[in-house]
Amino acid sequence: MANGTPFLLTLGFSEYATTIVWGIAPICGTFIQPYFGMISDQSENVSDRHKSLMLGGAIAISVSLLRFVSSESINSACLGLLSVHVYTHTAQIVVKAAAVLWFCLLEISIQLLQQVWRLSSKAALQMNKF
Repeated sequence: MANGTPFLLTLGFSEYATTIVWGIAPICGTFIQPYFGMISDQSENVSDRHKSLMLGGAIAISVSLLRFVSSESINSACLGLLSVHVYTHTAQIVVKAAAVLWFCLLEISIQLLQQVWRLSSKAALQMNKF
């Protein structure tokens, strides 16, 4: 994500809007991680819940990252099918909204994987206590 700011700037975001988009990550961490922890705690089998949540998080990260970086080309192609000119103001708003949506899903997916990793490593340490 080191090239995230230049990428957002090439999509037409202002520097102010870019900082707001980057502010999504701490907000997700504040509200989403406890929710995923609650979901993980409600599962019955510790190893199965961590494996399935890790797999789901990894798939979600892959899909949302690919959609985020290709949001301009995919949305431009879809708008072209609808006979909407790619360089109109409406098309640019659609591309920006899709990029923000996929960025949010990427951050939520990362938070899921971080929470499950934290819980699984904590459970592994507790099982190996002497």
